[in-house]
Amino acid sequence: MGSRDQQNGLKAAKTLNALGLANVESVQLDVTNLTSVQGARKELEAKLAALDGLINNAGIAGYQPQTFRSGDLTNLRQLLETNLFGAVQTTQQFMPLLAKGAHSVIVNVSSEVGSLTRHSSADKRNRSNLQAV
Repeated sequence: MGSRDQQNGLKAAKTLNALGLANVESVQLDVTNLTSVQGARKELEAKLAALDGLINNAGIAGYQPQTFRSGDLTNLRQLLETNLFGAVQTTQQFMPLLAKGAHSVIVNVSSEVGSLTRHSSADKRNRSNLQAV
């Protein structure tokens, strides 16, 4: 399990181990930092012959509310760096290890912030503050 904050990752792994998931370990991984991603990949390559799955679940919502007209570009760049480019560079770095698995899978997890349906809905109850107004 990758975690940007090493202490939080160790705590989460310990909690999961206590619940009976014996094969959970934590590795420090910041998807926005290529050196961190490469370090995590190297650490796993030293422990594993293959990687069966990669779950890209790192994501941020940024500062809210934010509309299309007044959106802060620094915030948008941070959102894209984490939610898009972070997932892409992490997947690219782990592809060689995933390719060694017999039936490897990549899962990309999103929240409602990434929901095209929610952001394009005509029903105002289903629209977020990121709407293009």
